[in-house]
Amino acid sequence: MVDGAPGTCPINVTTGAQGQGRPMPAPGMAELFRQLVADLAALVRQELRLARTEIAEKSRGAARNTVSIAVGGAVTVLGLLALLGAAVTGVWALLTAAGLGNEISVWLAPLLVGGVVAVIGCAMIRRGLRALRRTPIAPEKTAQSLKETVRWVHAKMT
Repeated sequence: MVDGAPGTCPINVTTGAQGQGRPMPAPGMAELFRQLVADLAALVRQELRLARTEIAEKSRGAARNTVSIAVGGAVTVLGLLALLGAAVTGVWALLTAAGLGNEISVWLAPLLVGGVVAVIGCAMIRRGLRALRRTPIAPEKTAQSLKETVRWVHAKMT
């Protein structure tokens, strides 16, 4: 045979010398099985790395949404507390000017303003919760990759 021809090994398997052109020995069942096990172990390690990466990405997204909910709640409370006194005073003045007595205006004004503030805060919290629910937690890429691995192993075993 000619050196480098298909089915020949350019290195002598017995001596290690180049250019001998001896046919490569066919791998035995034990070698094939060893290679399959090594490939499967490497594949499982890669799948685990992919799962860790994907879960970390999804956790960061969930953390951002959770922070959005907390910040939205804090901003709602703190920002509106600053305006609450002025709004209550304004509504009280309007109710008094509309002919309601001071006895009614003094409790109705904070009730109306507080109701509006509570609705706005609830809307912000609901928006954050809705975004959090839309974030899938399961590692979808890893699940798909594992399915492909199972198909590959099944094909190799048959």
